[in-house]
Amino acid sequence: RHAVQIGFMATATIVHKPRYKRDKVRKTSVSLQFDRQRITSAVCSVHRRRHLWCRHIVRLVFYRMRCPMKFKYRLPISYCLEELDIEQHKLIIQNVLSIN
Repeated sequence: RHAVQIGFMATATIVHKPRYKRDKVRKTSVSLQFDRQRITSAVCSVHRRRHLWCRHIVRLVFYRMRCPMKFKYRLPISYCLEELDIEQHKLIIQNVLSIN
């Protein structure tokens, strides 16, 4: 399982072990967005219906509540940009413009 939280968004890849030897390993991507201790959005790569929670979403919610230290925490890019000085901002803008 690969679980990451960036700001107010948590994503994970859930790996399903095959039941039989001939079956392949399946992976499901799940993402949660939350605000003020409430889940505002939940999306699963298997079940695309946004108004229902499938078992993968429920699994990620419980995993986040029971094992918070197993999540990798990363700062949102906005926090990283706040710590840069003006010269570093200019360099980033130049690099972005040169790509396009």
